Amino acid sequence: MGTAPATFLLLSFLRALLDQLNFSVLPEKIAVGISISLSGKFRLQGEQALRGVQLWVAYVNQEGGIYIEERAQSLAVELIAYDDRSKMDRAKDNVVRLLKEDRVDILLGPYSSVLTMAVAPIAESEKKILWNHGGASDAICRQGWRYLVSVLSPASCYLRSLPAYLTMRETSLRRLLCLTASSGTFAAHFIAASVIFLMLGAFTTGLHFYVEWLKSLKVEPIFIYTFKGLEYLVFGTDVVLFVVYVGGSAIKAILTMVKRWIS
Repeated sequence: MGTAPATFLLLSFLRALLDQLNFSVLPEKIAVGISISLSGKFRLQGEQALRGVQLWVAYVNQEGGIYIEERAQSLAVELIAYDDRSKMDRAKDNVVRLLKEDRVDILLGPYSSVLTMAVAPIAESEKKILWNHGGASDAICRQGWRYLVSVLSPASCYLRSLPAYLTMRETSLRRLLCLTASSGTFAAHFIAASVIFLMLGAFTTGLHFYVEWLKSLKVEPIFIYTFKGLEYLVFGTDVVLFVVYVGGSAIKAILTMVKRWIS
């Protein structure tokens, strides 16, 4: 997964957040903290994400910092980054350090769903918003966390349109091979949704071509309308499954938050 689009989208959210910050005691700089993988199995993606954040910090400071309206003053941004070595325990320790010792104003999440899942409860307990740019597992949005903001599409949405596209382009296509990791929740949600949408996409495409074939034979309209209706029915099933499988996660999270607020 490319991290650059998610990183810059995240930073636009941060800019909006900073406009609303009200510093009771004016600090010299705005501290932004991140636990990121600079070694271990997530090193490559971690380095990419960190470079994106560093580019933003350099640009903001070159432009004179971020203007805080309540204080009528611009503040420079200071980035504090710790290597989590792609390990959950290390990521947890880093986040605690950023919140307790460095007392960062803004907390950015780590790369990967597994590390995000590991540190999110800490941000939740400290009531500090965790800006999630690197975790896309559907499991993340099913926890009902109130202090986590995600800018990524859920893993189950990643290839939703690809199966239908492939079967439409290659009508002779019969089998697809998907290789996924057995660990973590990202791959599980990714492949489960892909299989569902592949089956529905192939069926819908087959019905579409069958209807076109019937038209070419100039058969009775009732037959064409019947299979056309079946095509729409399958398409509607696709939409319903998408809402249940993907949207259901968001609905569950919202209901969980409402329940917490009421209690």
